[in-house]
Amino acid sequence: MKNKMLGRRTDLDVSTVGLGGANIGLASQAQVYEQHVLRPSETLMDLELGVATVITAIESGITLIDTAPKYGAGGSETIIGETFSRRPDLAERCTVTTKIGCTSPEDGFDHSYQRARLSIQGSMNRLGRVEFDLVYVHDPMGFTMSEVMSGTVRLLTTLRTNGLVKYIGIAADNPATAAEYIETGIFDVATVSGAY
Repeated sequence: MKNKMLGRRTDLDVSTVGLGGANIGLASQAQVYEQHVLRPSETLMDLELGVATVITAIESGITLIDTAPKYGAGGSETIIGETFSRRPDLAERCTVTTKIGCTSPEDGFDHSYQRARLSIQGSMNRLGRVEFDLVYVHDPMGFTMSEVMSGTVRLLTTLRTNGLVKYIGIAADNPATAAEYIETGIFDVATVSGAY
């Protein structure tokens, strides 16, 4: 597996192929549809299948895992956290990224400061971490930049200052939205996965 530095402003040396956490623990395309479309507010992800997936990915050379509270209503983060509680040796071999913006699919996106605090605390609990290498602002489309900057971004910059988050990213499925945030100079990494 080839590795590359993530972005131009980080020291995160990660595999060029990562594991996306949106569908771990789901055994079929029908389950993916049911999880994300029909029943997004509950976790349909199978814990053991998910743990086996994460272990196999890391043992195959993957060193980048991406997740979010929205994925499986917290199920994705729970699976990754459980994997590392069983296999702490694997946690040392990879970078796990998560996002802030949607703590539960039924609640939708919310970039207020208070919701951002709840979101990061939930991610810390599910993933079993107190520090993160990289946390993304998750899909700020539909919010003014002022709302996001005074809420989610303010929390992330505080966490970065306090050493609890090393790098801040923007994860916006709309490239134009991502560009607006990139131009602020605050963000270390950007992803536009849905646009890809």
